[in-house]
Amino acid sequence: MDCLYKTINFKPGIHASAVIDKTAIIGADCHIGPNVYIGENTVIGDNNHILPGASILGNVRIGNNNIIHPNCVIYENTTLKNNCVINSNSVIGSEGFGFIPENGKWVKMPQKGGVKIMSFVEIGTNCCIDRPAVGFTFIDEGTKLDNLIQIGHGVKIGKNCAFAAQVGIAGGANIGDGVILAGQVGVNNRVKVGNNVIASSKCGIHCDIEDGKVISGFPAMENKSWLRSSSIFKKLPELAKKLRQLDKQ
Repeated sequence: MDCLYKTINFKPGIHASAVIDKTAIIGADCHIGPNVYIGENTVIGDNNHILPGASILGNVRIGNNNIIHPNCVIYENTTLKNNCVINSNSVIGSEGFGFIPENGKWVKMPQKGGVKIMSFVEIGTNCCIDRPAVGFTFIDEGTKLDNLIQIGHGVKIGKNCAFAAQVGIAGGANIGDGVILAGQVGVNNRVKVGNNVIASSKCGIHCDIEDGKVISGFPAMENKSWLRSSSIFKKLPELAKKLRQLDKQ
């Protein structure tokens, strides 16, 4: 496959316009592009490519051989292991949507947790992965995210999952290994999705799903049931008319 695509080789070095806190540690053979910011007490391993305009805030831990594309933001208390790709304009570790109703107003709950991303994870452009109030949002190794995906605070995602564009996962959900979520799938808060589940596009997952299920629809049901139901939907007006006629009789 590599012979079909020209690889851009980034030479090791730190651009003169990069701003790096004096307490940060940068490993060997890293490429730090123009206008990159790296905050205090951040540790970056070897052979990382951090491209123009990326911002990496304080107390971040980045392993080896990662590519962080232009204009990404990685917030404090984020851990990124090895061989990951974060595409342009994605935000890792942004504040979770944590508000408490009090006397008719919304009171902000401090979001002081972090995000942990294991090795060989790839994250598309314009994704948001939130940090929780306590603990960590977690993405296990080998998982791939498409563009425009929202991962809520405290979500746990297993190994080798694949999520298509515009998937949204609410806070506290637990996604097993090998899960495939097609475009615009939504997962309710604190729902548990078992291993090797497949959800078709626009599926609304509102309750726990057992291992190995193939689901569709809103609310989600087994795919075979959804297909039978959807074949009837267009006939509902005619069926309702016949029922009214029978009721009159």
